[in-house]
Formats: sequence, structure tokens, C-alpha cells
Amino acid sequence: MLLDFQSKGFAHLLRFFNQDIQGNLTFKAQQGIPSFKLILVESGKFMLGGEVEKEISSFYIAQFQTTQLLYRAVAKNKKGSIKIEDANPSSFEGKNNPVEYVSWLDAVAFCKKLNEIVKLPEICDLDYDLLSSNGEKTQKITDVLGFRLPTEAEWEFAANGGIKNSQTKFSGSNQIDEVAWHYENASGEPKPVGLKLPNVLGIFDMSGSVWEWCWDKHIGFENINKISEFKNPINLGKGFYRVYRGGAWNADEANCRIVFRDYATPFYQADNVGFRLVFSLF
Repeated sequence: MLLDFQSKGFAHLLRFFNQDIQGNLTFKAQQGIPSFKLILVESGKFMLGGEVEKEISSFYIAQFQTTQLLYRAVAKNKKGSIKIEDANPSSFEGKNNPVEYVSWLDAVAFCKKLNEIVKLPEICDLDYDLLSSNGEKTQKITDVLGFRLPTEAEWEFAANGGIKNSQTKFSGSNQIDEVAWHYENASGEPKPVGLKLPNVLGIFDMSGSVWEWCWDKHIGFENINKISEFKNPINLGKGFYRVYRGGAWNADEANCRIVFRDYATPFYQADNVGFRLVFSLF
């Protein structure tokens, strides 16, 4: 499935992206920002948390977690009104390491600034309510265009391999050491992205490495079906804590399973928490 930027009204994005025959996008290195790849996740149905059937619309997700190199480049870019004070908050420095010690608020600020750079609409207001492309508040994640954090359902759908659904315990394998840096093999520190095997979609490190923030507020899987639509579920209205998924370099095997969930305040920062970009124009 190929994205027609012109018909979507975003012809200017052709100078920012290349598109391959599989539909994946590559951001072209420019303005001091390095190239990075976005993997197409085509629409389909799956069992959220292994319990509740949901349907997800197509979206793009970053092949790698946001690296310190990418985070620093966007933070230091002079364009736009959004300021990111600390260009590299990470405790374990390395340009190809995942950025960590970023709060949910930090991750959202990064997304907002990147959208400013590529001249895309605001994704949320000052209260972090979602905004549609015409600037109106919305409860539908598919109304939000540009770079953002994944919903919890999108994250899990991608980790499972989307419509290819690998049905593995970890993202890409039932053998954790094949796909994840975790407590027993990371030697006490995060590693550069992309050193383990990817999942079936070609996405790396969705198990282990660093936890990845999602947009949702935290709620139990047993309640998602009660408050969310069948298609593109997201919890926006209840709770204060924000969800993160995937496990980390200092997490045990159980916490690196695809279905495992955790959460923290939107201000929380730790040396095992980072994020991964999602991009949508559908």
C-alpha cells in the first residue's frame, strides 16, 4: 500500500520522505536530522492483550527506538516554537543507543517539534487533548496526522507483527535472547539499537532495550472493551498514569513479553524508559 502525499494535501512532504515498493517510508537526512525508516503496519484485527478483539487502521512505526543521535538533532533544530531544553538526557551515552531518561511529556514534545520542522499540524493542545488536522479536539486517533506516540493497541499490534501475526511470546521470537536485551544478557546497560533480530515486519527491539511510551492513559485490559471503540481503541478520558510497553535492558523475561504492560506518571524519567515514533497520514 503506497501513500499518495499529493492526494492527502501534503505534497510538500515529498521532499522529506522516500517511499519503497513495500510502502515503507524513509525520512531523508536534512537540516542536521539523520535519516530514519518508518515501517508500514497495514490495517487488521488482533486480540488485544490476548483477550479482546480489536481492529487497527494502517499506520507507520519507526524501525528503531528513537536514538540519542536523532533526539539530539531534533532538539537542537532552530525551527519552530517548541523548545527541548536537554538535547540528550540519557544516562548511558551513545549516539546509536536509544534515548532514555525521557518522560512522556518529553516524548510528546519531541513529536510536536518534529511535526513543526516538517510543517505538519499540531497533534495535541496544551492540555494534551488530541487535535485533528483542522485543529479541533478529537477522540479519534486516526484524525491526528503526523508524528506521535503509538496508542497501546497500535504498539501491541506492531509488536505482534501486524496482520502477519507471528503469535510469539516476544516481538519476533519465543526465544528472548534472539530479539531482546534484558536483565540476563545486557550486562547492566542498554545497547545500540538494531543488534538483535527484528520481528516479522522488520521492527527491532520491541521487546527489551528500553520501555516505550504510548499515548494512552493506563487502564486494565478488562476495561478497554467497555470504554473504547472496536476500531482503534485508545484510553483518553480515565486515569492519570501513562502506559509504557516492551520491557527493558534491566527487566526480567516476564516483563519483556508482548502482552506485559506497565505505567508511570507523565513526568516519570528513568534510564530504562524511551520511546518510538509513529507516523500517520491515513
